[in-house]
Amino acid sequence: MITKEAKKIKSLLEKMGVETTLLQRNIDTSYENLEKVFEAALKDPDMEVVPYEVTSEMLYNAVSEVEKMTMEEDKI
Repeated sequence: MITKEAKKIKSLLEKMGVETTLLQRNIDTSYENLEKVFEAALKDPDMEVVPYEVTSEMLYNAVSEVEKMTMEEDKI
């Protein structure tokens, strides 16, 4: 479920004409297409302070879930 604040931000961005999902930007959301992005994110120095191991699969699952939730909200 998307929070009220996230809905407000999404609504504002849409009013400004900003796409709010990868699919709206015509970005292929397959793991193969995003894998290099995830690998780069995992090398970021900020990842050193995360108290558990983060994998590219975890990042992919998170991105997929956000895309799914956003698309479901658009149907409401």
